[in-house]
Amino acid sequence: MRRFAIAGIPRSGTSLAAKMITEQVPDAYCVNEVDYLDSKRIPALMNIVALRLSKGMPVRNRYGEDGKIESDVVRNLRRHKIEAREAPGSYSDDPVVGIKGNTALDVELLLRRGFKILFLVRDPRFTLASWAEAGRTPWRDVTEDNLSQWWRYHPFPWEAGPDNAIGRRVEVWQAFAEEILHYTTMFPGEGTRTAPHPDDRCLLWTYEQLTADPNGFLRAFAIWFGLDMPAVVAGLENRNREDRFESNFAELDMVVDSMAPARIGFGYE
Repeated sequence: MRRFAIAGIPRSGTSLAAKMITEQVPDAYCVNEVDYLDSKRIPALMNIVALRLSKGMPVRNRYGEDGKIESDVVRNLRRHKIEAREAPGSYSDDPVVGIKGNTALDVELLLRRGFKILFLVRDPRFTLASWAEAGRTPWRDVTEDNLSQWWRYHPFPWEAGPDNAIGRRVEVWQAFAEEILHYTTMFPGEGTRTAPHPDDRCLLWTYEQLTADPNGFLRAFAIWFGLDMPAVVAGLENRNREDRFESNFAELDMVVDSMAPARIGFGYE
């Protein structure tokens, strides 16, 4: 059984990574937040996905308007479809199967069940700018007058005031980042980011690394699971450009510098 989960910070390239793995890595498939977010049920459900893949049967996933696996779930929320389709390529009797679920996943439980965890993070300034503009999500709706139902069931120890949207979003980013640093420190691994050891439990990439070196990412994933090398893909656009967002980056810089120290652990000074 070869299983993995993508548990990065939302809006950090996790859907893009899931799409790349499914479309480019031989004998690997990733389900993108479809029906399987109860972590206790995920191992059994992934076994079903693996069986369906090995038999050439359709598997439910998210597809964009172009008919391909969706790479930006939040921005294209109203335009993509969840459908059961035959997966690209052919699969062995024991395919590498995973799920992208970000912060909804119980990482500790999945690690105990033998899953490997792929973490992705992104420059917090651009993550926060994306949260502010990507539609209704728990990460955007954090003020008392516009509080997502998510926080009513997952209480958060807010320190920023009830109307301080940017401050509260930074607190959420910091909490997610601390959790990732916890697991990547607990399971440091014997390999490197680009050449992980097969026994490594966790693998960390940043969005910036992913877009700068997509082929390195795909090779690293294949090495991690002992799979054949994927075909070379074209370069990716890094969307970390201030002109793409309406956010005040001077304000974001100030708040991130003072409230998100975990960024330094990922190389964001």
